[in-house]
Order: sequence, then C-alpha cells, then structure tokens
Amino acid sequence: MADHFLFPDYDHIYLSPHLDDVALSCGGRIHQQTARGERVLVVTICAGDPPGGPLSDFAQELHDRWALRRSAPELRRAEDLAALELLGAKALHLSVPDCIYRRDGARGSHLYDSREAIFGPLHPDDWHLSLDVTSTLENCGTPRSDAHLYAPLSIGNHVDHQLTWRIADDWAGTHSNLFFYEDYPYAHDRSLVTRWIEGRSWTPEITPLAEADFKQKLKAIAQYRSQLGTFWPDEAAMAAALRGHAASVAGGEGMAERVWKA
Repeated sequence: MADHFLFPDYDHIYLSPHLDDVALSCGGRIHQQTARGERVLVVTICAGDPPGGPLSDFAQELHDRWALRRSAPELRRAEDLAALELLGAKALHLSVPDCIYRRDGARGSHLYDSREAIFGPLHPDDWHLSLDVTSTLENCGTPRSDAHLYAPLSIGNHVDHQLTWRIADDWAGTHSNLFFYEDYPYAHDRSLVTRWIEGRSWTPEITPLAEADFKQKLKAIAQYRSQLGTFWPDEAAMAAALRGHAASVAGGEGMAERVWKA
C-alpha cells in the first residue's frame, strides 16, 4: 500500500501511532492546512490486522469495550478514512498490528497483555520493528526540504507512541522541519507536557483555531465511534473536553493547538 504514496507530493506528513491520534491532537491544524490548498498525509503506524491465533484476554476485553468483532482493525481503518476525509487529508495505513496484538517472535506469547504493559517499556522485538517501518517509509521517497513532518511527543508513555517516536527519530531526525505534537488526551495533563519539554531547547508553535476549524475537528473525531466510549460518555462530553483543552492551550483567549519544533 505504501508504494502508492510518494512523500515528495505532500506539504505536511503526520505520523500517527493509532487510527485516531492525529485527529485528536492536530485536527484543527490539519483542517486549516487543507483549506489553504496544502496537501496533507497522515501515516498511521499501527493500523494492521492481528496475526493468527487467539487474542489475549486483555485484547478481547478491549474488543468488547469497543463493541467490535475480530475485524476491529478493518472497521477502525474505515473510521479513520471517514475522519480524514472530513479534514481533507489522505491516509496511509501501515501493516504493523496494534501493540495489543503483537507477539514475541521466538515464543509467540503476547508482548503487551495488560494495561500496565502498554504503558511500560518497549519490548526488544519492537526495536527491530522500528527499523522495518523506517525502511518502509524510506521507500516512499524523501520528503521535500520545505515539507513539515510531525510525530507524537509520546508523553503518555503508551508503547505505540514510544515506537512512533523512535521511528520519527530514525526516519526524520535530521529534517529541518520536524515538529512534535502534544498527544491528546494525555496532553490534558499539562504536567506531562511540562516534564517532557523540561531541559529541551524546543520552540512551541501555537495554531489559533477558528470556530469552523474546531467544529470540523469535532466532526472528524466523532467518526471514531468505536473509541469515543474509552474517553467520554457521549459526544457532548467529548466536545466539552476538547473545547476546554483548546482554550487552555490558547491561554484562555480563543482556542488553539500546539506543536513543538525540535
């Protein structure tokens, strides 16, 4: 699938750990970019199907919560396509399975079979996976020097966000326009952002959001129907939480999103 996308064709390339992270964190910014006629591509790293064999109890628990069958990744990919269409962006879905599906290459056991595991250290198997994904991205061509590349800060320490951070560093660590976005909803806890940025000479870039940008972001996020219940009881609560967060980033004057230039 990656062969159909050439990175030099895009003005902005976002790396997303999962099929919702970029819309949650940067949806308003993307809407502004595409409204200006700029070409945006969202590359989701962990968008692949599970390997064969039974799911772990933890993965099955999440499937039940999401009200999705075994074909959960397929249905989540469809949600992502609908969301990014509303934002005017293109989607590239890579074949890496979500961490809840990945297995040990030697023993076949599940690498991350609990909530504690998915917020712990990366398994050594994923260090090699990072190199494989980097090679896949390199096969899509070199982004233009004037393009903007984005990756998650990984402030919540989710292993798939950690993986995406490593991939970004391997693939685009020397690019002159590499930015890191504040992973929402983890970024709702400002102390996580503060601790991550502390000691780094990075520059914040704040994007004010017009009401139209924010509303389109909400419409896009609402497409991820399987995931909404993980964070909010309903769409009204989702909209209120996102509006409050956007106001906080803006310092109380309007709404905004923030990225950090490395």
